[in-house]
Amino acid sequence: MMKKAKNYLIDLGLKENDADVYLSCLQKPMGLYVHEIASVTDIKRSSIDLILSRLRKQGYITRHKQGARWIYCAEPLEKLSHKIEEKVKDFKTFIPSFLELLDNSNTPNVRFYEGEKGISSIFDDVLMTCGRLDSTNNELLIISSGRDLIKLLPDHQNRFIQKRIRKGIPVKILAPENNITQRLYSTSKRHIRQTKFFSEAYYPFQIEIDIYGDKVAMISFSDPGIMGTVIENKAIANSLRSLFRMLWT
Repeated sequence: MMKKAKNYLIDLGLKENDADVYLSCLQKPMGLYVHEIASVTDIKRSSIDLILSRLRKQGYITRHKQGARWIYCAEPLEKLSHKIEEKVKDFKTFIPSFLELLDNSNTPNVRFYEGEKGISSIFDDVLMTCGRLDSTNNELLIISSGRDLIKLLPDHQNRFIQKRIRKGIPVKILAPENNITQRLYSTSKRHIRQTKFFSEAYYPFQIEIDIYGDKVAMISFSDPGIMGTVIENKAIANSLRSLFRMLWT
């Protein structure tokens, strides 16, 4: 449970050590002294001071004096949730203004990502983009390489699926047929997912392609390392969507 809570905090933008410090304080409602936090988290004392300063600025931690020393307390999760919701509401009001600044030409917008954090950013973009679309346009289409993503990001599958289901985003998947993909990608009403399999031997596929909204993400798992590209262009996305549907029928 603690690992899942830590992952959620990291998803919100906290560094790993920051999440550890916050959760340590959260488990002690009366608060902790700096030396106690260092002992519980096994983080250097000098680093603890910097982390606490950062968490206080972000609103995750408060402090008060007890005698001559400071004691640090975690803000309740309900309060944090309210703050985040308010920030999201404020940000959404500015989105139309931001969109006016974008180049509306037909030139594709291309972004590159590297490493596990980069790939996680791509999947966050998938959820964000599909979550903003209405139910007639929010379908996610995936051509999967199967094993590669599961090997590199073992926690991704469950976390991504849970978020996708909460947002009501349906998915169609074309995947290579093997024991792993049959178990993870089988058609499921509960997971609002439809899957068709192709021969792994006849059609080796080493990248994942995600088609969503006006975007196409291509993720490579080959050496020298995991990397991905997101292309935002309506014509490209619609063309690949048509190609997917031809393969699906």
